Amino acid sequence: MRKLCLFLLIAGITLILSGFAKAGSVEIKALQGKATDGRTPDDVIGEARLATRSGTFPDAKKSWLQFDLSALYAENPELKGAITNAKLVFYGAKSETSNKTYAVNGLNDAANLEDWSASTLTWNNAPGNDTTHGKNLNTSLTTQLYTGTVLPPCLDTLTETPEADRAALTAFVNADTDGKLTFIFTAGGTTYLWNAGAELEPVLVIEGNFIPVSEGCPGVGIPYSAYADVSCRAEGGSYVDTNRSDSSKLSVRASSNGIKSWIKFDISDLSVDPNSLKSATLRITLHAGKGGSQTVNVSVVNDEYKENIGWAERDITWNNAPGNLTTDLGLLDSTRTTLLSTVSFTDDVAGQQFYIDVLPALQADTDGILQFVLHNSPNLLDFATHDHGSGQEYWPRLDILEAPAGADDPYPCPGQVVPTSLVGLSWTNPDPNDGVGPVVCTVYFGTEPNRPQMDSITLVPDGHSVLLNAANFPTYGTLNNLQEYHWTVDCYDMSTSTLIPGLMWDFFVNDNDAPVVNAGPDQVVWGLPKTIDLAGTVIDDGLPNPPGIYTVKWTQASGSQAVTPSPDDTVDASVTISVAGVYEFMLTADDSEKSAFDTVRVVVGTDACEASHLDTGAGYDAGDVNEDCIVNLEDFALLISANWLVCTDTLTNCGQ
Repeated sequence: MRKLCLFLLIAGITLILSGFAKAGSVEIKALQGKATDGRTPDDVIGEARLATRSGTFPDAKKSWLQFDLSALYAENPELKGAITNAKLVFYGAKSETSNKTYAVNGLNDAANLEDWSASTLTWNNAPGNDTTHGKNLNTSLTTQLYTGTVLPPCLDTLTETPEADRAALTAFVNADTDGKLTFIFTAGGTTYLWNAGAELEPVLVIEGNFIPVSEGCPGVGIPYSAYADVSCRAEGGSYVDTNRSDSSKLSVRASSNGIKSWIKFDISDLSVDPNSLKSATLRITLHAGKGGSQTVNVSVVNDEYKENIGWAERDITWNNAPGNLTTDLGLLDSTRTTLLSTVSFTDDVAGQQFYIDVLPALQADTDGILQFVLHNSPNLLDFATHDHGSGQEYWPRLDILEAPAGADDPYPCPGQVVPTSLVGLSWTNPDPNDGVGPVVCTVYFGTEPNRPQMDSITLVPDGHSVLLNAANFPTYGTLNNLQEYHWTVDCYDMSTSTLIPGLMWDFFVNDNDAPVVNAGPDQVVWGLPKTIDLAGTVIDDGLPNPPGIYTVKWTQASGSQAVTPSPDDTVDASVTISVAGVYEFMLTADDSEKSAFDTVRVVVGTDACEASHLDTGAGYDAGDVNEDCIVNLEDFALLISANWLVCTDTLTNCGQ
């Protein structure tokens, strides 16, 4: 860790949110930073770090650092002006032999000077600078927030806003109106350097009530499924012009005559926009089991290749199959087909299903006709046809997920389990048709998926988060435990006067946490037989209530001898072991709804020597013949003395 002495120019924002908790913290990396030098007042100095020095003017340095909170405020509009605590965290780069003092000042929001750029910042144009003094700033444009001291050696030590000064810093941050904050650093004495490497960025840490931002939920969108319209195998050799249709199997083999199989879908009636797809998956199923390690390629016939696109099950052959390379047993014409995936498996049985990502094929599609080819398997593989007798569970299927036209990426995700302390809801808004907007959203929230029966609130333009409270949702804003809630976001595109209804989402509230289990410290003991005490601990939140209690169970997970902890239904138990070895015991706690476990490792040896080697797994020294953990004359006697002058030359008896 580094101290408070020099800064690199940092860009970006990092959010660290405390899950569902109402109160959380966030770290924001510096947007830009730059040092200025009084010796060259009109020059942008080349130093990539920040520096401060009061010194003898003009031999002085001051530094400016900026943070951008606008992205955070966009996700959490209620946070603006309501931050509960703030601190600056810095790291240093220069070793010092004495204490160094410094001052942190803020550029007043009313000064309207936040548009400075590190690429052009100089001593003379730096906002709020008193250009005639090595330490002072323009007091009408800046506010001194606090002073601090860095202790030697300064290098590799973290320094942050003193606890007593965080209220002043917090008040300054809360007074901000545009989301940009500039802090100015001056020295209280001699040269002062501040640095931040790749992992040592200066950050502004703030605390408050946050609505976590969704990172996207799998499966959220408009789902479509389609079964293959037609499928058939084609075989080379003497069958190049013969249709080889079979009601059961799609064969693949890149040997003998060569066999490849085609699967065709017609999804033109779905009217799916290729540009709005989130995922597309092809499912194929084994008709017959196959042992050993197997592979098969899955390719798509390129959309622009239309030759024989209308093939039927009873007329496709090796010679007319779309995209086939008729001269090769396993490969396809690379100018007319695209490899999507290679499926691998070992020792699978009939009915085993495989899922292949075919999104690129659908995104390139223009006519709704999709043709997939199974090919290039070293051994004979048989997959199920579109009309396999076992039914739809075997038929090739295409699963498509289209992004909703309106609100997307909900938080919480549909079906997610959350506590009653859930802060709020967030989502992403659709892009306005004119690319400018704005979009105005109305959020519906309640216990029934019916808009007329739900609370609703219309947000400010482009708002995409809302707090869960009684002010926003009078009936349902206070969450009840063990209750399912539904919500949706209808968006109104003001540029086109278009209402875009949202999908209905849901989540379940459950405050119960699984018990916290600790099976106790690992043990290494010796002497047989040996009775070992197992001392576990369990902490529970008393939920669900009823029953409000939990049960525990000790079991043996592994070991050289089968033994039973006693008693096995209390956290404190014992077990007697008479066979040396490494044992593991598991303590499980169950509150009737959720359970958790922890394990403890117990090593038992005949003596300390054996126990130590069992514990580490290390082998004995090559010279330790009797394995007593010491190489001595006893090992010499066993290894050499017992066979002193013994001859193993059966031909000359060692020349005797």
